[in-house]
Amino acid sequence: MSDLTPCEHQVGGWHNGTQSLVLKDKKEGLVVKPVKLHANPTHDPTFDPSHYTPHTHTNEQELIPVCRNELEFYEFLQTSTDPQDVSLKALLPLYHGSRLITTDEAKVTPHLLLGDLARGMKKPCVADIKMGRSFTYPGKDFTKKINKKYATRDELGYCLSGLRVFDPDTGALVVELRPDACKQLDRSQVFHSLEMFCQRGHPASRHLRDSVVSQLRQIHQWFMSQKKYWVRCSSILVIYDAATLTTTHTDSQVLPDTPVPLTTRHIGSEVLPDAPVTVTTQHSDSKVLPDTPVPLTTKHSASKVITDPPVTLPTQHSSSEVIPEKEACADSVGVKVIPEKEACFDSVGVKVIPEKEACADSVGVKVIPEKDACIDCVSVKVKMIDFAHVLYSFGHRDDNYIFGLEKLVEFFNAPDSESNSE
Repeated sequence: MSDLTPCEHQVGGWHNGTQSLVLKDKKEGLVVKPVKLHANPTHDPTFDPSHYTPHTHTNEQELIPVCRNELEFYEFLQTSTDPQDVSLKALLPLYHGSRLITTDEAKVTPHLLLGDLARGMKKPCVADIKMGRSFTYPGKDFTKKINKKYATRDELGYCLSGLRVFDPDTGALVVELRPDACKQLDRSQVFHSLEMFCQRGHPASRHLRDSVVSQLRQIHQWFMSQKKYWVRCSSILVIYDAATLTTTHTDSQVLPDTPVPLTTRHIGSEVLPDAPVTVTTQHSDSKVLPDTPVPLTTKHSASKVITDPPVTLPTQHSSSEVIPEKEACADSVGVKVIPEKEACFDSVGVKVIPEKEACADSVGVKVIPEKDACIDCVSVKVKMIDFAHVLYSFGHRDDNYIFGLEKLVEFFNAPDSESNSE
């Protein structure tokens, strides 16, 4: 237990009114989740679904579990060659096996070892969304109990069962909802909570929502193509790092405040200084500026730097630095300069970065187009979790899960002004 600590970003994982203690192995980057050994008391390991035909697929009394518990289901997926099972694995956290752990109550309990989706995140925002209108599974009268808990399950087909949101500017924890609080939420409160999770009003909000929708549609595609399982009491976990949303946005017109003295000389494929030059901008579309000491003034035209007036000056290259023409970009006087990966260096040592790809200029001044600023670097992860109750579907789609999934896509896909208005 010395390497294990409580998982600080756990928001769900409750059982019988008590939160299950999910642990974290920071050294290995794993979430360590306890297994409820007899999650499906009616499971029969000798059952062969190929020799069974249910009377009706709508009869809850005929539901038959695939495995005894979640650990068995994960182990089953690792060895299955069924294309549907192989596809499903990509939608789940990575499975790293299991481990026996002695709990504080001196009980030895098997734990799942799953990839930590929040690994490396400074301010992980987490939404645990329980899917489906029905949470019934065989062996337990669950219906009466669940009807008292989540008010939105019949209407929306999903319930918010846990939420954690950080403010990207201050880093403060602004929302933390546990399952006991979530069961009190009505439809409008669920929408409001999810709007906060999406950082409504922040420039990255639309990107967050679109990224969630894209990954939810991958899950939806899997459910629409498979008729093997019904998945009950499962959740979708959405997680991103609020700390990645803190970089200042600009209108891509950032220029250095003071002239930058530069000199130039060629070494390999880089252009290094060899005489003072005053430069007042770093924007370019790969045009090369003269490399002889000349005071330059610049104008923006689209994302191009235009010298005023044009100057044509000789350039000196050493004989050992022949640059292939086909790999080089040319300036107005035919001087070839090798691009360094995606960017070029102009002849005064200023890195020339196309506007659409610009992140920082050659002197460290960030140049970030407004619509793309610090947005594309935000990683949003959407995974299916909790597979203690997977049932045979006997050739029928899991409409219970699909209904909620489509409603969830509808929410995240709506414009900010509409998703909370209905």
